[in-house]
Amino acid sequence: MVIADSAELRKSREDLVASLVSSGALRSRPWRDAFASVPRHIFVPCFFDRTNNNGKFVRIDSESQDDRDAWLRAVYSDETLITQLDGENDAGAAGNTAAVPTSSSTAPGLMAVMLEALEISDGMNVLEIGTGTGYNAGLLCERLGSNHVSSTDIDPVLVDAARRRLRMLDYTPRLAAGNGLAGYPANAPYDRIVATVAVPAIPPTWIAQSAAKGRILANLYRELGSGALALLAVNGQLAEGHFVAQYGGFMPVRSCPVASALSLVRKARGTTGEERVTQVAGQVLDNPSFAFLAALLVPGQRLEVEPEARPREFWLVGRDGSWACQMMDRRGRLIVNQHGRHRLWDILEDTFNAWTSLGEPPRESFGLTITADGCHTLWHAHPGGIAWPLDTA
Repeated sequence: MVIADSAELRKSREDLVASLVSSGALRSRPWRDAFASVPRHIFVPCFFDRTNNNGKFVRIDSESQDDRDAWLRAVYSDETLITQLDGENDAGAAGNTAAVPTSSSTAPGLMAVMLEALEISDGMNVLEIGTGTGYNAGLLCERLGSNHVSSTDIDPVLVDAARRRLRMLDYTPRLAAGNGLAGYPANAPYDRIVATVAVPAIPPTWIAQSAAKGRILANLYRELGSGALALLAVNGQLAEGHFVAQYGGFMPVRSCPVASALSLVRKARGTTGEERVTQVAGQVLDNPSFAFLAALLVPGQRLEVEPEARPREFWLVGRDGSWACQMMDRRGRLIVNQHGRHRLWDILEDTFNAWTSLGEPPRESFGLTITADGCHTLWHAHPGGIAWPLDTA
């Protein structure tokens, strides 16, 4: 069932737009008009929530009278809403604490920040990687016209559903089911490419499919998180630019290997590490500015554990079996044990020392250069400044 627009829904949409303008996420008239015109509720007829449900997902459906108020509040809130679990579009995974979100409707505020950052102008051609519900494609169509918008998603079911929803609103962008890492060469070149999935590296195909002076905006996936949004200008085979100040984390592309931190810690307990004293506590990762840099340079995940009758443990664990565990000994010293090819705590300390020596800079002071051979180089302040090669495996 499609819920038609109504005075109540329009008022909810107006309130959302007002809040996005107030927060600074929406700055320009064309995007304010687009967010005011495109009804998000058409694209999110239901979602999955696990707030106060002991980790279990519950389906919130617009067709349920009991759910309608909660659905309406959520749809026109500035919140990311999970719309698919375990690659399934029905309620099969709801109630399962092990269910994994596989698609979502991004928080409108983050979408607004990204669309504004791209500085899109009339007549530009835009490629979106990660169609999802189709809402972002709808915003692009409203702003540019459907003939200027292309969007691709790995899941053909999601693409078909998005196409139906977009047609309800008379939007007809070019949609395709396929691997977003390959871009969409059929309609290249693109003035702008925006990804609403996270990628471990910027694919060379996106650079190749960019028009002269094109721009790419994407989240670099890292297991430590950080929501690193790189805004890159394309010049031939070179892409270069700064990171956006806004946190922008997305689900990784489905081809990206993801391991449970808890399972890695359990495996690590069966191995022996090398012990030493450290001056850096794991809680330095609670600082968002440092966590951004650490996520890009430290190849692992974090997990804090409170074993019974033992000191609290702070773990860094990598998919390759590398691990580091920091705790306080009886003398009040911070002790770290490390094991594996990557000395994760050594890397964390080096990164922290470099960050503090630079004056604890924010994420937007860092940038990224990608060369024709695919090498990703992180730098501070300007491309000729202090730099680090990025692991993109």
